Amino acid sequence: MLYCEKCKISAAGNIEKCPLCGGNLSGDICDDAEAFPVIPPVKPKRYLTFKILILISVITAAVCFAVNASTELQSWWLNYVLAGFASFWIIFGMAIKKRENPVKAVLWVNIAASLLLLLWDLATGFLCWSINYALPVLYICAIFAIVVLSCFLHLKPQDYIFYLILNILLGMIPLILYLFSVPDVVYPSAVCAAISIVTMATLIIFKGGALKEELDRRLHI
Repeated sequence: MLYCEKCKISAAGNIEKCPLCGGNLSGDICDDAEAFPVIPPVKPKRYLTFKILILISVITAAVCFAVNASTELQSWWLNYVLAGFASFWIIFGMAIKKRENPVKAVLWVNIAASLLLLLWDLATGFLCWSINYALPVLYICAIFAIVVLSCFLHLKPQDYIFYLILNILLGMIPLILYLFSVPDVVYPSAVCAAISIVTMATLIIFKGGALKEELDRRLHI
């Protein structure tokens, strides 16, 4: 079997040069071997990154456990560390699972992050920081993320309009809470509602036809 040291492949047949790089081959000619070179599979680099992140999470959790168990003040702040890692992996896993459709991934991450922020607020005494600041900022970032992705990826209107509308509706939640006097701080909710309204108006004015077609297709009106 002929072998290319540069490409790390085997090649069959009576050939003088590597079919991939054109370099010299070593070994013996074998006519009974496979006609095409055998290319070893290459694992995507994302798997290595995924494994490194898991290892970092385990090491950090182990170190925090050792420190927490060794302190005289036995308040198990380790629970918050573990909950933080769980939140990260939920968001990260959802983004990876929906990576084939980035704008859909933004929507699912937005929903998951909203629930996690509310749970964190409840777990820390419900000081309303999630409603006052975190949720409005999250919804604003989600709307801008879809707009930027649609421009950067040159998406067609039908590829992003539906998900943008759903994120806009989420962006109206702070306004609804404000009408019921839930937030203690008004301006983040007001800014979020204003951006949501302006984005919706822009869609209706400039993409009205595509918006109607997409709603008809999705909702079977």
